[in-house]
Amino acid sequence: MTKSSDFKVLSDAEHMLMRPGMYIGSTIAEPISGVFGAKYSTVNVVPGLLKVINEIIDNSVDEFIRTGGKYATKIDVTVDQSPVDSLCVSVTDNGRGLPQGMAGDVPIAVAAWTKARSGSNFTDDRTTIGMNGVGSFATAVFSSKFIGATHIEDGTGITVCSMNNCDEVTHRKSKGKQGTSVKFWPELGRFGVTELSEDHLLVLKDRLVNLSICFPDIQFSFNGEKIKFKNLKTIAEKFSEHAHTLDHHATKPDRSIKLVVMSNSDLAADDDTSETFITHSYVNGLNTRLGGAHIEFVCNKIVAELRVQIKKKFKFEVSPAHIRAHLFLAIWMTGVNNLKFDSQTKERVTNTQSEIGLCFDGVDFERFIKKLMTDDRIIMPIVEAQIRKAEAAQLAELRKKNKDSDRANLRKITKFTDATDKKNRRDCMLFITEGDAANSAILSARTPQIGCFPLRGKPINALGASIKEVLENKEISDLFTIMGLKIGERVRSLEDLRFGKIVICADADADGAHITGLLIATFYKFWPELFELGAIYQFRTPIAKTVSGKKEEFFYDIEIFRAYSKKNPSIKTRYLKGLGSSVAADFKMYFEDMTKNLGCVKIDTTTDLAVVDLVFGKESDSANQRKVWLDLE
Repeated sequence: MTKSSDFKVLSDAEHMLMRPGMYIGSTIAEPISGVFGAKYSTVNVVPGLLKVINEIIDNSVDEFIRTGGKYATKIDVTVDQSPVDSLCVSVTDNGRGLPQGMAGDVPIAVAAWTKARSGSNFTDDRTTIGMNGVGSFATAVFSSKFIGATHIEDGTGITVCSMNNCDEVTHRKSKGKQGTSVKFWPELGRFGVTELSEDHLLVLKDRLVNLSICFPDIQFSFNGEKIKFKNLKTIAEKFSEHAHTLDHHATKPDRSIKLVVMSNSDLAADDDTSETFITHSYVNGLNTRLGGAHIEFVCNKIVAELRVQIKKKFKFEVSPAHIRAHLFLAIWMTGVNNLKFDSQTKERVTNTQSEIGLCFDGVDFERFIKKLMTDDRIIMPIVEAQIRKAEAAQLAELRKKNKDSDRANLRKITKFTDATDKKNRRDCMLFITEGDAANSAILSARTPQIGCFPLRGKPINALGASIKEVLENKEISDLFTIMGLKIGERVRSLEDLRFGKIVICADADADGAHITGLLIATFYKFWPELFELGAIYQFRTPIAKTVSGKKEEFFYDIEIFRAYSKKNPSIKTRYLKGLGSSVAADFKMYFEDMTKNLGCVKIDTTTDLAVVDLVFGKESDSANQRKVWLDLE
């Protein structure tokens, strides 16, 4: 049972100071990620401190809304941090001024600024920012000093002063220019800070920029600097030159909807956002950073149509979550009636989608989305990521299959001849030949360390194909099995392979060079580490053979051979048109001087890879560049 001494009745101010999270949010610094200054970043701010500042700004904006844009067309915000460890915030507007009447036994201005649950925002048809009548009171409670001065058209007015967390309140009549001005000194110690940091200033100024987008007829200024919204296109370009915009004005005078949509990869960001749905939204001037029904409504419209269009164009399904993960959506809405939120901090809209949907009557989403579908910068990251996802699933399946023994599969590869040396696998070489003729000659001359596998024609272009397409190519799939190579598994050392050397043995002509390039591209796509380990080789074969008595000479360079033939016209010559022209005796000679005929293939990442991508790449840009390169070559 609760003791009577434990029972307390707190004043509104006491309860607010004891439970600040219910009214203003967190009073300690925390990281918040979002779009600030048209850039995605993480700032370290005290949400509660920003809230008590914004509450006063909101009052001025509400005056603009309530008067249909006739008053409070100028709102000035000033932050003064002198002396040290002190913060004074001023907010001034050219509104009508608060009414000079009484609210019970106190003037309206006193009630508005120093009493909880007071104000004029309690109707259900409101489109104002304020809703609960606690905002200004919260600012006064969390301030050591609060001074509000408000004057109507004839200069009559009142000045209200609150001291020590709204514990001492005084007021007096005053004269002044029509409008309202509030100065307050937040009690920084309650927020664990000694100043308004650069991050706080960034977020505060960014709010004023976004308010100017929501209410372009208000001239905002921050520390004397004017903030003016020009047009949506100008704002969109700050996010990215590739952003798409929709600027809709409804028949209702104060209702407008502004959208910016683009790929999240085009958004300037301090963090990796390539797989993150990023939103930036303001509703009736409130930063709804946690989203809600308005985000879901717009996103569902865009995603649903994009799914249809992507399936139609690319012939595969993508999930809504996958599309969302590659988008950036910014939305500014005004004139939304009876907004509902999950807390006093008003960061998540809790209206139903059907309620929010009424605001979008007349918005031509279909036309807007058709524009999005013409932009590869939006569509291709979605499509490419889906392909990578599919390939990752294939890799997972392959890893599962790779656990099974490959011996049975090796027996099925009829044209493969294994090395007879089973113990020294690192010293063994797999010769990949161009056709059966060369394969037969090598087999006749081979050592116990040599295995052979003949190719039929040109292998698949792995750079321009999916994993599925590569594995469906039987010869390439067999080659992987022979080597013990498993897609999705890295080769850590030569001991992981069934042959320590992979030797590409193709004809010394254009076709042979093409085959060599395709094989190199295949190995690089799946196991680039093979080149670092020194596992890929090219077997150099001669183009001609001369015989003079018992002396035989082989020539590997056509120009050197032509010069020799010119000096020795009567010498016997045999042209070796491809490896099939070499007999077993020739290969025995080639193998005797392996160091001369065997060259390790190295990849220079700064030059060679660019050429490989150029020659074998599938992208349209590669095709165009390839034509130029071939002409030059």
